[in-house]
Order: sequence, then C-alpha cells, then structure tokens
Amino acid sequence: MPESTSGDGRDDNERRFPRPFEKSYVVSLSVAIVSLVPYIIVTTAYTSFRLQVSSDISTGRTGLEIIAGRSTAGYAFGALLGGDLVQRFRQRWLFLLVEGFFVLGSVLAAIAPGTVVYGTGRVLQGFTTGILLVAALYQILLSRVLKNVRDTSAA
Repeated sequence: MPESTSGDGRDDNERRFPRPFEKSYVVSLSVAIVSLVPYIIVTTAYTSFRLQVSSDISTGRTGLEIIAGRSTAGYAFGALLGGDLVQRFRQRWLFLLVEGFFVLGSVLAAIAPGTVVYGTGRVLQGFTTGILLVAALYQILLSRVLKNVRDTSAA
C-alpha cells in the first residue's frame, strides 16, 4: 500500500518521525564535522605511532602505506555509496548503523594481531567515514542549498 502524502509533500513516516534539527544549518554542519573527527583522530594517531604499529603487526613501511591507501579508497567509495544510501534509508538510522561499523573497524584495528585484521579495520574506518560524511552533509544541502535554489527560482 503506498504511503499517503499531505499537501506539504511529506509522507506519513516523515510526519510521525520528524528529523531533529532539519532546518538548523548550524546543528547540521556540527553533525557533519563531528562525524569526521573520529577518522581524523585515528589517521593522526596512526601516523604518530607508525613504527609501533609496524612492529606490532609485523609489516614494513610498504605494507602500512598500502593499508593507508586502501583506507583512503574506502573513504572515497563510502562517500560514493553514501549518496545512494542516504536517499534509500532514514539518515538517523543510517548514521547510527554506520557509526557502529566505524567503532567495529576501530576495534579491529586496535586489537589486530596481524596485517589482514589491521587492514580490514582501517578500510572499514575509511569506508564508514565516507558514508558518514555524506549522511551528515545531505541534510545541510537539503536545508540550505536547496532552499536558496527555490528562493531564486521563484523570482
């Protein structure tokens, strides 16, 4: 059964479960920045402890650079996939689910006994951060940019 919409263009789910701070640019931007902070911290910590990590997982500099490159590629693919996911699922649940996977990736990287587990954790961190960026920025674009487009097109 299709969901009914009212005159304001919102369906029943959107009326029952309103998005918090949907119209607040400052809060939406803050959420976007907060979603990026964990990845920035993890990446910075990785560079600071590169020699220790290399010793702990028994790999050389080249192996760590390959893992870092794959983590960055995961970030790019996560951002690409995030655009599609944001349109298919509610941002609140998507944000929480993806944040959980980021924590899982961080735990994997922290307790990694070897290169494969460490690499999997880092790639998962990059991938989920890419999705988080898009999930957080999507709301900013809707609330700010599209409003300005409607205002200028009506003139």
